[in-house]
Amino acid sequence: MTRARVVPLPHLHRVAIAVLLRGGPRYEGPTESGLTHFLEHMLFRGAGPHATARDLLSAFEALGDEPDAYTCDDALGLVVDVEPRRLEDALALIERVLLAPRYRDLETEREVILEERLALVDEHGRPTDPDDVSRAEGQGA
Repeated sequence: MTRARVVPLPHLHRVAIAVLLRGGPRYEGPTESGLTHFLEHMLFRGAGPHATARDLLSAFEALGDEPDAYTCDDALGLVVDVEPRRLEDALALIERVLLAPRYRDLETEREVILEERLALVDEHGRPTDPDDVSRAEGQGA
């Protein structure tokens, strides 16, 4: 299902575009665990005519700002702020990111994600974030 919400705020000088895709741990089984987070990282490795991560980020910055992406329990989010006059260009670029990604440097991004995970556990491998601790306890870990 596709939903779009437009909230006009004419007194502001920027447009925030947020795309949320259903995903994350809530929808991943044991064999897919971490897939949404990995896809989040791969979003900016290139798309369509923007062959490299640098090309893609330059294209976003030319529209107004560097994009942000995140993964939560039930979604993968992509957010970018642009000037209102660049809205159509930004939507076209987001479309390329989502429909024509270039999955480059898989091993490099895998290492980045592993480093992120290590930053979230103590020397015994236990989660240090209170939300992760409560989640693990709820799963009988």
